[in-house]
Order: sequence, then structure tokens, then C-alpha cells
Amino acid sequence: MPAPIQRSESPRVLAGDRAARKRQVIIQAARSAFVRDGFDAAMDAIAAEAGVSKVTVYNHYGSKETLFVAVIGDALQDALADAISGTAQRLEESDDLRAALKWTAHAWVDSMTSPDMVALRRLVAAKSADSRNSAQLGATTAPTTPAPPWRRSSTAS
Repeated sequence: MPAPIQRSESPRVLAGDRAARKRQVIIQAARSAFVRDGFDAAMDAIAAEAGVSKVTVYNHYGSKETLFVAVIGDALQDALADAISGTAQRLEESDDLRAALKWTAHAWVDSMTSPDMVALRRLVAAKSADSRNSAQLGATTAPTTPAPPWRRSSTAS
């Protein structure tokens, strides 16, 4: 009988364009699976939907929990990036700060209340209520999107 696959909580750091493309495909498949099946989504199903092996998923993310955190972070980053880029575009086209901020608020609410985001938010709430690692889930609320243009300093402090 073959030995079971060892699952590391700390995935290997895989670099390069090919690895980045695989990570993105895995994230998209996992997001779809988590929205559809909740945290009961099978890693086999995620791998199949991504068109990669289960070993590849574990090589990139180490565990289902780590993959879940990456999915949540990616979803939040996408929502924030869309709002920030739209706001920046509006500020480049007009000096109407009030209108740009109003648009930003609407864009943020729209993205955070989309059916996928609502499903993911409910899943985070359920998972964090029964998880020892809820602090890790909370850490995903700080996406790594660059500062918007109006918050970037033009001089070094």
C-alpha cells in the first residue's frame, strides 16, 4: 500500500509565470467550489476543476485551510482593486471628489454584496466560529493592493 500524501501546512514557494498561472487557476476553481459546496469542497474536485493534480494544489497551498484563506484574500483584493481603479479613473477625469467617493462607496458595496462574496463571507463566519485558526482568516481582510494614487506620497519621509 502506498504511503499517504504528506500535506505540509507551509507550502513550497513556487515561482515563475507558469506557477503564477497555476495558482490563479487553482484559486478560481477553489472559489467556485467553496461557493458551491462550502468548506466541504473536496480537494480532488478543486484539482479536477483547475485541471491540475491534487499534489499540485498541495504543493502550492499546503492545506485546504491555506487555500481557503488565499481564496478569501483574492476575492477581497479583486473587490478593492476594482473600486480603487475606478475611483482613480474618475479622479483623473474630474475634480469632483464627492462624486468619486460616492462612486467608490457604491462600487465597494456592490462588490461586497455580490452573490459569490456573500457566500464566501458566510463561509468565513461559519468557519471562524468553529476554527482554531480564525486569526488567520481575519488576516485576509488586509488585501495587498497598492495604495491608491491620492494616498501615495510624492516625497520620501
